[in-house]
Amino acid sequence: MADPLGSRSASRAASARADPAPPAERAARVAAIRAHVLPLIRALAGAQRAGGLPVLMAVLGPYTFTYRRPLVGERAKPHRLEIRRRRRLMVLEWNEDDLRVLVFRRGAWEDEVLHLQAGTAAGG
Repeated sequence: MADPLGSRSASRAASARADPAPPAERAARVAAIRAHVLPLIRALAGAQRAGGLPVLMAVLGPYTFTYRRPLVGERAKPHRLEIRRRRRLMVLEWNEDDLRVLVFRRGAWEDEVLHLQAGTAAGG
């Protein structure tokens, strides 16, 4: 079967440190992080452009969050969430039926991000 992410995305995902957690545990962790940060991004983000596409970008503490949603009429394009702290920690793409984890590096950042609140000082 063809790689749905394409060889470039697959090689990027393969370059991420292997996640020893069972797939169900990882999926639950990824879903919890996404559910927590999307409202923060929507509340705090400023509109930016990345690669010519409109995105919402927010900085909370040492983390940079970027969220891209499909434009009206582009339902086939996926949502994309990226979390960075000097490097990519998590990159997700999803649509109504599918969630793809492109990058997920396990670490202390997971709990730190889950405890971020809208009032967290930037740059910490």
